Amino acid sequence: MLTITGGDVAVLLSRLSAERALYLNNLNNAQLLNVPNLSTLTAARIAYFDNINNAQLLNVPNVKIMEHELGFSSIEALDSIAVVSTDTTELEITVTLPSGAHIVRAYLIDLITAMNNTANVQTIDVAVKGRVSAGAWRTYFNQNNCMGVIPLIGATAYLTSLQNVGPTASVEADRIVTDANLSGDPPSGTFGFKCTIGQDSADEVRYTTQYVLIVTYRMS
Repeated sequence: MLTITGGDVAVLLSRLSAERALYLNNLNNAQLLNVPNLSTLTAARIAYFDNINNAQLLNVPNVKIMEHELGFSSIEALDSIAVVSTDTTELEITVTLPSGAHIVRAYLIDLITAMNNTANVQTIDVAVKGRVSAGAWRTYFNQNNCMGVIPLIGATAYLTSLQNVGPTASVEADRIVTDANLSGDPPSGTFGFKCTIGQDSADEVRYTTQYVLIVTYRMS
């Protein structure tokens, strides 16, 4: 059996670094005897202590450069068009972001369906337009003969496109979904979208339209 004398303990203690000696002093602190009964903590508080003990908290990201993304959708509209050229119903999207948010990018997705209601062939021109609230219209997608239906009632064609309508749009006037067009706290703004349709003839075609805004933002 190993016997340690008081002199041996003194020698051992003399070889401790200042940090280790402080550690031993803290172990001898009477306040450490007053350990709370952790079993009485709520589940939420136990999770809080677990998170404090999580080494990943040492790698906290810079919240100001983190990007967040939200999607905002319009309702779907149905228009029966029996003229050579006209507009579909304007649909509005209201964008509301958290307090302190600033828009980085914004994209518009348009979803268009054409359903022939006569037994006549149709080739269709489409122009997708957007605006801020009741402001001036901007044209984004604009193509002739981009949809077509065969001469059969119920024949259907689909079109979708992705358009840059935010701060990174190459044409400044196309930048409608921006901080400048939001107001209040939290920041909010309303945007309108429609399609101008051109047909071969005045034979009836039914159209459904719907729009989605994808907004990327950062917190200040």
